[in-house]
Amino acid sequence: MVMPMTCSNEGMFPPSSYSYEEFANDCVKQFGVRPREHWITTEFGGKRIKQVLKRFGNNIMFSNGMQDPWRRGSALKNISSRIVRLVTEKGAHHADFWSATTKDPDWLVNQRRQEVEIIHKWLDEYHSDNKQD
Repeated sequence: MVMPMTCSNEGMFPPSSYSYEEFANDCVKQFGVRPREHWITTEFGGKRIKQVLKRFGNNIMFSNGMQDPWRRGSALKNISSRIVRLVTEKGAHHADFWSATTKDPDWLVNQRRQEVEIIHKWLDEYHSDNKQD
């Protein structure tokens, strides 16, 4: 899968160049396959990801910390009532997945609480729907 990663001039790492040909040749050398350059955007909706998710997605939560450099690749707005985002200014990559401790800051405790509430709501709706069948 082709996912070119470059850094901006504003980060702590120096910018790096990207060449699909170099990347593809390295894949052939290491794995014996040439990746399809645009497969990821073709397969998963590319620049229309919101439209694709709205049409085909369900019960998806995007948890974003604004300190996370990967946030640009996530949803920063709710896409629908079933595809939601939670944003915290202080959060970083996967902080809400770390094991809880007594030293966790309030923002992290609240983030996890909101995630659990949303998941419980989805599960309650699922079980309610199944009782009606």
